[in-house]
Amino acid sequence: MIAAKTTFTDTSKRVHDAVKKAKYKNFSHAAASIRRDAIKSIRKRKDKKKASPEGTPPFTHSGQAKRGVFFDVSATDAVIGFKKSVVGLVMATHEEGLVEEGRDYPERPTMGPALERNIERFHRDWRSSI
Repeated sequence: MIAAKTTFTDTSKRVHDAVKKAKYKNFSHAAASIRRDAIKSIRKRKDKKKASPEGTPPFTHSGQAKRGVFFDVSATDAVIGFKKSVVGLVMATHEEGLVEEGRDYPERPTMGPALERNIERFHRDWRSSI
């Protein structure tokens, strides 16, 4: 007669918790990096009459646009953008290229290009995070 004995240890909760922790850490790191990149792309300009070239991030004259970029992270989402209470709707107007008070503003994206510049690095970092 042959006898065999086995034991089973369920580690699925530990794996699930590790994934959850790594996901939050990666979202937080990605959001902070995109925010930093967006802030770096906004240049300060002393000449208030000169606008940034179309298709490039808008200039800031007072530095308010740089101070207005925030991010927030939850377990499933990361949101990065300009805080309305700091910069109002003007940055959304520039980002999307909208018409505001009868004046047509050309598109001067900031957040989209910041994401594009960082996406490949996040892909590499995410792969080895657990």
